[in-house]
Order: sequence, then C-alpha cells, then structure tokens
Amino acid sequence: MNFDVTDELELYPAQPWGKLEDILTVWIEVIQRSKIRSVPSAGTEMTPRKAVSWTPQDLGECVELWGMIVETVERKMELEPTEALVGVLDAATLDAARVPAEGSTQNFML
Repeated sequence: MNFDVTDELELYPAQPWGKLEDILTVWIEVIQRSKIRSVPSAGTEMTPRKAVSWTPQDLGECVELWGMIVETVERKMELEPTEALVGVLDAATLDAARVPAEGSTQNFML
C-alpha cells in the first residue's frame, strides 16, 4: 500500500492547502524583515515573541512607492516636479502633540 500526502486532499477539495515551500518562504521573509520580535519578560526561561504589523523598512518602501506614484501623476499631468519634502513636523512638535513614539505616525512625520 502506498500513501501520499495528497491522498486526503481529494476528500476535502475546499481545504486551501499551500505548498510547504511557499509557507516557509513567507515565514523566512517575515523573520528577515523583523516582523517577529522577542519581547523581554521577567521570570521566564523562554523569550516570548510578538508579531508586528509594520517595520521601518515597510514604511520606507511605501513612502518611496508613493513618491514614484506622485512623480508619475505629475508627469502625466505635465506639472512641474514638486520639491522634496524632508519631514512634515519636527520631533518637538510631535512630542507636544503626544504622538506615540512607537507608532508608524512618528516615523512617517519626521
């Protein structure tokens, strides 16, 4: 008798199974982009992990892509390119407005 890992898939065709290679590739990318971080905790031998929704690399890539979109729209509308804006607000203003330092808003505005 010969068993195969796909034998049971025929019984449940609606079950969305992915290839192990694809799943591991996504996990490796998540780890490389630092989307899984260790969280320090007192009194435990194992370090718990926390999944974060964004990283500074993600934010930088999004801002860069947004800039390319703006340039494309300006070019198609035959507008003059806009000046490069470095930071919207300074750190003191964001602190005075009580914008949390650990969020993406602080990184985006500086």
